[in-house]
Amino acid sequence: MKKTQCGAALVVSLVLLTIALMLGVSSMQSSLMDERLASNYRAATQAQMAAEAGISEFVIDGGFSNIENNFEDIDVPGPDDYLNFHTYVSGKEYGSGKADYTIRYAKNSDGNLVVESEGHYGAKGRQAKSTTMGVFALSDTTQPYLGLMTCEGISLSGSSRIDSYDSRKGPYGGSNAWGSEAVVGTQVAGSPIVLTGSSPIYGRVQATGDLRLSGSSSIHGDVTANGDISFEGYSQINGSVATQGSIDINGMVYGDVRAADDIRLSWGSRIQGDATAENIDTPSSNRDNFITGTAREVEGGASVSGVEALGSASGCGDAGVMAYYDDNFADVASACHGNSKKGCELKVSGNSSVMLTAKGLSGDGPHKDSDYRVETRSVNGRDLSVVRFDSLKLGGSADFVVGEPSNPVDMVIIVDDSISMGGAADFKISQGSTLQIVARGELDVGSGIVVGDEKPSKVVDGEVVPILSLISTYHDDNRGKDGVQIGGAAKFYGQVIAPFSKVSVGGSGGLYGAINAREAEISGAGGFHYDESFGEMPALAGGGNENGGLKLIKMYETDN
Repeated sequence: MKKTQCGAALVVSLVLLTIALMLGVSSMQSSLMDERLASNYRAATQAQMAAEAGISEFVIDGGFSNIENNFEDIDVPGPDDYLNFHTYVSGKEYGSGKADYTIRYAKNSDGNLVVESEGHYGAKGRQAKSTTMGVFALSDTTQPYLGLMTCEGISLSGSSRIDSYDSRKGPYGGSNAWGSEAVVGTQVAGSPIVLTGSSPIYGRVQATGDLRLSGSSSIHGDVTANGDISFEGYSQINGSVATQGSIDINGMVYGDVRAADDIRLSWGSRIQGDATAENIDTPSSNRDNFITGTAREVEGGASVSGVEALGSASGCGDAGVMAYYDDNFADVASACHGNSKKGCELKVSGNSSVMLTAKGLSGDGPHKDSDYRVETRSVNGRDLSVVRFDSLKLGGSADFVVGEPSNPVDMVIIVDDSISMGGAADFKISQGSTLQIVARGELDVGSGIVVGDEKPSKVVDGEVVPILSLISTYHDDNRGKDGVQIGGAAKFYGQVIAPFSKVSVGGSGGLYGAINAREAEISGAGGFHYDESFGEMPALAGGGNENGGLKLIKMYETDN
């Protein structure tokens, strides 16, 4: 009995020992597996970090600047055709030296930049690999004179028309009118564009906030908005529409519509192209009565990159006006030599006739044989005649002329306080002359300014220059009055740069040129006609939009 018990105890002991050994081996295998998994995870993470570092170097650290000038010539590869991707850098070391990345780039069919960054980690032959893809749009807002550009908002009313023409081809009219090269855009996040009445736009509309169309207003061009789009009257858009919000359509869209939120159509409305949104609402279940193309409802809505927006007005910049003034004109002395007890006010009224040239002011009435100081300044390679007044007032039936056809002048008038031109007075720029008005106070051009050349710009030494420039450094915030007002029946040929003020254009004359302002309102029948030559005009010193460059559309990891 005892022998049997001993044998049984031995068997039990052997079984327990075997189980313990098996558990120990299993634990060792599990530990080794966990270690390998942790090592693989770490390697994959390091490879992913290397790939993302490659994207960062190419985009943020300036790699794109090395290819930017040749980007238009880059081939568009076919689907998954990596042979047509161009290598920017290969095997660049990252981190501790066990990781590296290779960057390739191409251009897709939409004209956007595609960047592929392939990260590696570990010994060759056993490397972990991770690939990050980035798709970027090239910003087109680096040129400040693209049309009607504002920081905070645009309002169009009445029957005023916005379009474009090219003054180099002749005067506005006939075949040189109704062009669609103008950009009507805002820059600060949430800034709206509002169209009322029957005002049409021929060109691109880029709203960083909402877009509202009422009455019978229309847009003949593509539309992009970061906010909601609403048709509050029966309106139409002859182009494609993309919005990061919703769109309520009461009218016609002759193109595709893409919305990140909802598309809602009313009775009598139609989308002639495709419609893509999270939800598409039509008055009846038969969408074919409202959408000619394909209707797609996708989770999360359409992918819309939107308009590049600034967080606040402070980021909008000053279009270079302050650097231009400070560097060139801040120390210009008063035209009155300090001899006037009433300050250096230039007031022309009644039937007075006055001419301002490089030699000074001449004319009849109180300005006969007046002794005003005119300085000469060299600015951007041009000799300018510069005169400074405390204020400028033109009224009655006065006649004020800058330069003369036989002796043209490039004149700069600096006014430290208000400028007022009204009544039946005439303010003329003689043929061949140019004028810059630097306004440090309110600017009210009620009677208009006549340009002898009858065009906004001309070519000087191969460079496009404006014939008339209104440059305002005035801040009209909380002043109760628009900082720059342009009216009258005379056509205004030139540019308006007012980064700190609202610009209002009324009357029947219209504005031919370009506007860059804090805010703008176009009313009356004259409208706004963008001169396409301004697209080739250099900005004022420091006036380029430094927010240009690349804008991320999407970034994603690919399967390796």
